[in-house]
Amino acid sequence: RTIMYILIVDDHPLFASALCQVALRLSKQVIVRIAASVEQAMQLLEHGKPYDLILLDINLPGLDGFGLLRQLHKQAINTPVLMIASSIDPKLMQDALEQGAMAYVHKSVDARSLLHAAHQVLSGHVYFPNLNSTQQKPECSNTVSVALHISQRQLETLQLLAKGLSNKGIARQ
Repeated sequence: RTIMYILIVDDHPLFASALCQVALRLSKQVIVRIAASVEQAMQLLEHGKPYDLILLDINLPGLDGFGLLRQLHKQAINTPVLMIASSIDPKLMQDALEQGAMAYVHKSVDARSLLHAAHQVLSGHVYFPNLNSTQQKPECSNTVSVALHISQRQLETLQLLAKGLSNKGIARQ
């Protein structure tokens, strides 16, 4: 389809507006909807056009971002989710990955980095960057590959891609 539909779920109007401005740069024709809560997001998801991407804040009033991930899974809504958080806690990153998020970015990233993460997700890739050299990446396990419906080798390939290896480098592994 030629029009891209993006759902932003964030309870801070200023930050949601900033995300909207970035999201509008994803494609030539983008329609963005903003929800301030999980309840509003579910109404938009159930009664609107299918979305191509959800930009989801973890910390929301009432049900948090993880609550929305659970509801999406329960209702078999397969829209890719890019989680946005104010924390770089490896446990939160691990939880986001295990519960089906395709990406995790810190709220301090610049617009270019957010666009890169969104393009990765829209291309079907998982994006969980190593935020700094001392930050440990979350450990991935068989439950992650099962949750994502991919094989163990596919998960290993994703991890090698996240480390920046080329196709040749991955093939050698």
